[in-house]
Amino acid sequence: MLMTFATVKAQVNEPAYNLYTPVKMKMRVSYYDKNGSIKQYRITTKDILNQLGYGKNYKLALRNSYFDVWLLNGQTAVSDLTASGHVFINFNDGLVTETYGKNDTFIRNERGILDVNVYCNPQFIEGVFDQAASKETSEEWLEVSGLYTLEINGWIEYPPFPLPPMSPRLNLTSVRFNSSSLGGKGSDSTSEHDVPTPTIVTGSITTSGKSKNYEPL
Repeated sequence: MLMTFATVKAQVNEPAYNLYTPVKMKMRVSYYDKNGSIKQYRITTKDILNQLGYGKNYKLALRNSYFDVWLLNGQTAVSDLTASGHVFINFNDGLVTETYGKNDTFIRNERGILDVNVYCNPQFIEGVFDQAASKETSEEWLEVSGLYTLEINGWIEYPPFPLPPMSPRLNLTSVRFNSSSLGGKGSDSTSEHDVPTPTIVTGSITTSGKSKNYEPL
């Protein structure tokens, strides 16, 4: 989702810097135990990063208001995991309020439906991400959705700027969201458990820590 501010008097441009907000996931995967009973085990952000081939020093983060998912290593934004087809977080807003204060500050609040998709082996057909093929070729994947709440804080910078463009510019200072009742399906064929494919996946995703500026690698 590209965030737009319909009530801003003039069109705003992209932020002059990148703001990254760490996120954490907690998922529960259903499986059968040796007696045929249904059990669950937990998958965290750390587990997902391990499945993608990244160690303990890495984090997931949302960038700006486009909400593409980036990989962070310390103070460095390493790569765009949405562009690579590995991790998608899509906000489908339903209810939106925008409040404007002194010094051109604003607060945007949203409620809507959140989609979270993860694929360990994403596929592209002629440069376009193919969801069905990505599920088929990925030993681990998940597709879950649920209600979310979101708050974005920032301020609007008006001309003149040192460099073009000369229209107002949106600057974000913090992003916070929470989705605690996600549900959907997934696969984990590498698990030690007897996990059917696909199986039921439930869980949550939320921001973890403060939004910060990181330089891309």
